[in-house]
Amino acid sequence: MNLCASTVSYIHLPLDEALSRLAAAGWQEIELVTRRHFDCGGDDTGMLRDLLAKYGLKLAAIHAGGVKCTSAEDAKKSVDYFEKCMVVGAELDVQRLVFTGSRRDQGGSLDHAVEALKQLEGDLDAYDFDICIENHYRNWFETIEDYETLMTPLTHPRMGITMDTGHFTASQVDMIRFIERFGERVKHVHVKDHIGTQSVAIGAGETDNAAVVKALAAQGFSGYLSLELEVEDKENTDDYVAEAREMMAGWLQ
Repeated sequence: MNLCASTVSYIHLPLDEALSRLAAAGWQEIELVTRRHFDCGGDDTGMLRDLLAKYGLKLAAIHAGGVKCTSAEDAKKSVDYFEKCMVVGAELDVQRLVFTGSRRDQGGSLDHAVEALKQLEGDLDAYDFDICIENHYRNWFETIEDYETLMTPLTHPRMGITMDTGHFTASQVDMIRFIERFGERVKHVHVKDHIGTQSVAIGAGETDNAAVVKALAAQGFSGYLSLELEVEDKENTDDYVAEAREMMAGWLQ
């Protein structure tokens, strides 16, 4: 397993400062949140490469946003953006392209996402990285049953899953049962800790991340554990980011 940290922990700051703070906390690899920190449809890839070099960071993953499940047309537009992210990812040698769905209360159907993702799956042979479909609370990608519908028709060996442990906590999904069913397809993990639906510092909530890591290790998981913090007390983020790195490293020993 490898460790990285998402820029979502500093989503309230400009990208340059977010990278500076992650590097200062000892992180060496990062997951980049697009749209908010970088637009794969227009921003300068060279600028991003220079920023990473400035702070001695490697780009492990790109988070491309979500598949709009509201209609077939909306889902296809989402995938069109993901394809732009794939081009950026190839230029910067990323290991993972991550995305989720859209909120159920916006309407739509999981079938719209499945059909659009078949298009994306067809592109995978041209790239070396994995695609990792992430669960979210009250999202079309949320439960074990959702993933049965989503993953069964998507058969490419590099079309996999991102487990978000905080969102699974919020959704009250049995993560060990999920791993028993889909562990071979989990390629990326967003490490979060929650009390109910609220993100808190790692180790301060209800989420048993250590048990999740142990269960994944038993299945031979060799992907990234990617730190995500979306805490209310953002003034403490620097401390939480540094503490989490030490804690997560301990799980790997």
